[in-house]
Amino acid sequence: MSEVISTSEERRREEREDVEELREVLKAVSDFLKEIKPSLEDLLKVFVESVSGDKLAKEVSTFYKSLIESGVDPQTAKEWTNKFFEERLKSLPSIKTLTDFLSSGEWRRKSVKVKPSKEGAEIKVGEEEEEKKEEE
Repeated sequence: MSEVISTSEERRREEREDVEELREVLKAVSDFLKEIKPSLEDLLKVFVESVSGDKLAKEVSTFYKSLIESGVDPQTAKEWTNKFFEERLKSLPSIKTLTDFLSSGEWRRKSVKVKPSKEGAEIKVGEEEEEKKEEE
């Protein structure tokens, strides 16, 4: 009978230890999520703003309008505007760029910039810190 009691007590002790360990893990996860939330919000805001259809449409229409106002014939303006639009689409950050960045762990740093390029958007991390060091 005492064996059953000691086994039962042992199980309860192990369960309490497991619960305590789980609490510590969940607290660490909670703290971690609080820490990364601002960086992720900033990154997602940049990503969403860069793929805004309204913003892109306005840029393209402004480009076309400026060509026409400059005296470029409509057919050439249309061709150039199509090229401009294609290049703008290439410069948007892709989902792959975003997932690669998130999986790399680089998002933990405070300074994050998205830089468009001809090959696609690049995510730059820590440039502000590097620039400050160069200035000193």
